[in-house]
Amino acid sequence: MPAPFNNLDRFKVRKLVIEKLSELSLLEKEEKYHISVPRGERSNVVIEPKLSHQW
Repeated sequence: MPAPFNNLDRFKVRKLVIEKLSELSLLEKEEKYHISVPRGERSNVVIEPKLSHQW
């Protein structure tokens, strides 16, 4: 069975996760905060870590 958020845009998935957590009454609160977001030097695209199997 495929994961429900596979192959979706990361920005869309973030909204869907918030909706799902709220629906299940698992979301306590939301807070806005500023963080330093790494961006690619040439493309200026946000760099996000990708989890992978090490071995």
